[in-house]
Amino acid sequence: MSRKAKDPIKGAQAFSMILQLGINMLVPILLCLFLGNYIYKKTDMMWPLVVLIILGIAAAFNSCYRLIKKMFLSDKENESSEKIK
Repeated sequence: MSRKAKDPIKGAQAFSMILQLGINMLVPILLCLFLGNYIYKKTDMMWPLVVLIILGIAAAFNSCYRLIKKMFLSDKENESSEKIK
């Protein structure tokens, strides 16, 4: 039995959403990690590295939360507009 793709557009949108979530997670964490590592090498203090890593994780979480929230709100708006038609 073969399965047919119900909607290739939705599959592409889901794939792009997963990629976007991954990028939104990695970029702030890596930027803060590299900045913290640079400061650590210049000043030989560990606490800025730890603070920046925590800040990067918080920024990544916030960014992903906002993206997921926007996605679910737009889905609800699409469903309500389809019910009206």
